Amino acid sequence: MAYEMGIIVPGDQSEKAMNIAKLDAFCKERGTVKKAISAQSLKEVKRTAKQFEAMYKKHEEKQDIKLKIQALEGYLQIFIKHEEYEKAADTKKLIR
Repeated sequence: MAYEMGIIVPGDQSEKAMNIAKLDAFCKERGTVKKAISAQSLKEVKRTAKQFEAMYKKHEEKQDIKLKIQALEGYLQIFIKHEEYEKAADTKKLIR
């Protein structure tokens, strides 16, 4: 989940160490438990996992909205090109 949200990035062994540090810093600063993952109990890790699941759900929803807006912008350009201005106006309203 963290990879897909851009919090951490794939890479070699040194990048993995950096990712661990990033996750620990994130959890200390913004996590529900305010502890590094390695210092959390099982109960705390479960709370942290729920937080990441909620964040991931919001991330997916935002990505879905972005894709829909891109599709609508494509239709808008097609309607303008073919001088279908009423359809273009309706599509522009949907984008907002």
